[in-house]
Amino acid sequence: MKKPAVPTFAFTTATALLATLLCSLQPTLAAPSAAAPASPPTAPAAAGSHVYRGEIAGVACAACSKKVKASLEKLPGVTSIKVIPTEQTGIAKLEIASTSPEITKAAAIKALGKSADAYTILTLEESKK
Repeated sequence: MKKPAVPTFAFTTATALLATLLCSLQPTLAAPSAAAPASPPTAPAAAGSHVYRGEIAGVACAACSKKVKASLEKLPGVTSIKVIPTEQTGIAKLEIASTSPEITKAAAIKALGKSADAYTILTLEESKK
């Protein structure tokens, strides 16, 4: 007897619920502020700087975004990091500015450390100028 197929949206919903649950269990969450600060506009890339763009899964709230930023700041030469929410629940765009030409997806995953269990870097590539 064949098992019934599970619709794709069930996986998406389950992933979103899991990400929300993980965020709610984090002991380091601060009390919610009245207004979250807006991200500053992206400055043009200076000579000798590199911009990397990609996507990360598991980012469901501001606390997740903050944790990802703090982890990725450990990468060499990082000057700024943006985690930009998308319309897909739990998926965010990454934008990393660095003076290093050697930031890779593998290096970013390593920088996440133990958080790599909760977040998945889907893509990360140097942006063409």
